[in-house]
Amino acid sequence: MNFLAIVMAMVMAIFMTLSQPSFAIGPLTGCRELLSRYQNNNTDRTQSFITYLETLHATGVISEDGLRLLISKVSEGVLTHPVLPSSVKTSYQAESHFFEIDTYIQNGNIQISKVVAWVEDKLAIKTTQRHQRLETQGDTEEVGRYDFYRIEGGIFEVGGDDSRHQVKLTRAIEVMSKPVTHLQWAELMEDVPTLEDSTSAEEMMLNGKVLRQRFDHPVNRITWLSALEFANRLSKKHGYRPVYNLERLRKRDQAEDGTLTARSGEIEIIAEDQNVYATNGYRLPTRAEQEFLLSQARTQEGKPFSLDQLGKYAWFAGNSNNSTQPVASKAPLLIQGKEFFDLFGNVWEMSSDWANRTRKKWNPDDIETDPFDPINRQRNLMLGGSYEDLSGAEFSRNIIMEFDYISPSIGFRLVRTVQ
Repeated sequence: MNFLAIVMAMVMAIFMTLSQPSFAIGPLTGCRELLSRYQNNNTDRTQSFITYLETLHATGVISEDGLRLLISKVSEGVLTHPVLPSSVKTSYQAESHFFEIDTYIQNGNIQISKVVAWVEDKLAIKTTQRHQRLETQGDTEEVGRYDFYRIEGGIFEVGGDDSRHQVKLTRAIEVMSKPVTHLQWAELMEDVPTLEDSTSAEEMMLNGKVLRQRFDHPVNRITWLSALEFANRLSKKHGYRPVYNLERLRKRDQAEDGTLTARSGEIEIIAEDQNVYATNGYRLPTRAEQEFLLSQARTQEGKPFSLDQLGKYAWFAGNSNNSTQPVASKAPLLIQGKEFFDLFGNVWEMSSDWANRTRKKWNPDDIETDPFDPINRQRNLMLGGSYEDLSGAEFSRNIIMEFDYISPSIGFRLVRTVQ
C-alpha cells in the first residue's frame, strides 16, 4: 500500500469514528453490557440528572409507566426520556420537563448505566411492596382492606346567591378513608373492569381465576348501578342489611366483571320513607354528606384546605400523566383528626343524589336538615374532580352521570350511617 493510500485510510478511519452518534447502541447483548460502553467520569452531571428524575417521579410528572418506557427503549437500543407523550398533551408542567430531559440527553456526558440502575431500583421497590401486600392474603380471603372512620355530623354552608343557606347533618357516618380500589372490586365482584392501558398492569390469582388490572388504582369504568350492587354485596358480607333494592330494574344486564346496566325501572331504598339516612348498610354518600366532608378537609398543619394546594394532596392534569394513580399516594387530608386520601382528584366520586333537583330560594339563615333526594332518577351528581381536570375551578363544581355511563375518571367511596 503506497503512502497516499495509507493517509487516505487513516483519514477515513478518523472520519468514521467522529461521525458515530455519541449515544448509538449496537447489537443487543444485554442492557447493562451495552450501557457500560458509554460511561464517563462526569459523575456530578449524572447524579444531577438522577436527582432531577427523582423529583419528577416524587411529584408525579414521571409515572411508573414512564420509568418502564425508559427501560424498554434502552434495551431496544434507543435512549429516550420517561415523560409520557400523553401527559405532554395535557400538562404544561410535563411539557416543560419533557424538553428539559431531552436537553440533558442530547448534551450527553451522562452515565446511562447509573440512570438505568436507579430506574430498576425504583421499579423493584414498588413491585416488592405490591407483592408483599398481595401475598399476605389467601386466594379466597378478603384481599382489599377497608378502613372506615367515624365522622360526626355538623352544620355547614352551601349554595350561592339566592340559594346560600345552612345544612345540618344530624347523624354520624362511617366513611372510607380511600376510594374503592380495583383490588377491592375484584375480591367482591370476582372480576375486574376493562383495562385500557396494560403497561403497568399486574396479574393476580383470585379463587382460581387470573385477573389483570392496576389493583392499587381507584376502580373506574363502572356504572353508577354497579356501585350500588357493590355496596349491597359489601353490606351482606359484613352482616348489614343492604340499602338498595335493585330487583325492580327492567331489562337488566350484568357483565362478568360486575358492571350492571338497566334500561328502565326504579331503585328502592330499603328503609322507612326511603330515607337513606335511616339505613345501616353501606351506600353512596348523599351530596350533602360529600359537600360536608370536603368542607371539613384540613391540611396536615390543621389549616383549611384550599385548591391552590392540589399538587400536594391530589392527582390532577398537572401531575397525573393523564391517568389514574395509586390510591393514597398523595398526602392525606384530615377530617376531624382522621386521615382521608384522594378526597380531591384521581377520580370523581359518585353520590346518591340526582341532578334535576328543583331549585329553591333560601335565606342565608335558613337551615336544611338531613337533605336527600329520591334515588330513582337517571342523572346523578359527582364531586371532587379527577386526574383529567386542570384547575381549581373544575374541582369546585359538580358533574352529572347517567345510570349506565362509564368513564375512566369516575369512581366512588362508600359511607354507612351509624345507628
